[in-house]
Amino acid sequence: MKDKFTEKEIRAVRGAELGYERYSVRVEVLVNGKWVIPYLVNEDKLDWHLYSIEMCPTEKNMKAFITSELKIINELLNKGYKLVNHKKYEEIIHRYHNPLDYEPTTVYL
Repeated sequence: MKDKFTEKEIRAVRGAELGYERYSVRVEVLVNGKWVIPYLVNEDKLDWHLYSIEMCPTEKNMKAFITSELKIINELLNKGYKLVNHKKYEEIIHRYHNPLDYEPTTVYL
């Protein structure tokens, strides 16, 4: 997959209104010609990166957000994080919160 994104391969998308002038804003990156939400995980550390924020979505605020996210995403990719699909992202979060579900159970008589 990609090891670095450029300014032309990232955008901010305003979502639902959460309150007066407060919206959810998420980041999307361009992968193989499609805009996708960047689910970044490090399986070895069971760590992940959140990709959205609540804000007043002025152009200035959104540009500051995607500038910050671009830097963070590229740094995480350099540290070994992988871009994965939503299912894998949820699995890593579940494994973090429920580690016993992923350990084999051995029973002897």
